[in-house]
Amino acid sequence: MSDQKFTVGDLQYQLRNLNPEDELQFDGGVTFNRIKRRGDDLQVLEFCEPQAYLDEEFRKNNPHIQVAFVRAVAFDEDEMVQEVDVSIR
Repeated sequence: MSDQKFTVGDLQYQLRNLNPEDELQFDGGVTFNRIKRRGDDLQVLEFCEPQAYLDEEFRKNNPHIQVAFVRAVAFDEDEMVQEVDVSIR
């Protein structure tokens, strides 16, 4: 994870000349959910897709992958997958 902070001001600067009616899309197919306060001076952009758990061995062998999101998939009417382990096994 980068130590460089990305602030609300940085985001506002990037958005300053955009038409408020323009659609925003996120690369990778994730969909925006909300902005949630996580501290006195910390806001977190949350997405609808849950974040996959990357085990330590996977992280060690794939340092270029920082995060993975998964879509919740219904296998049947009673079971919905919302967390997926990503490992090298």
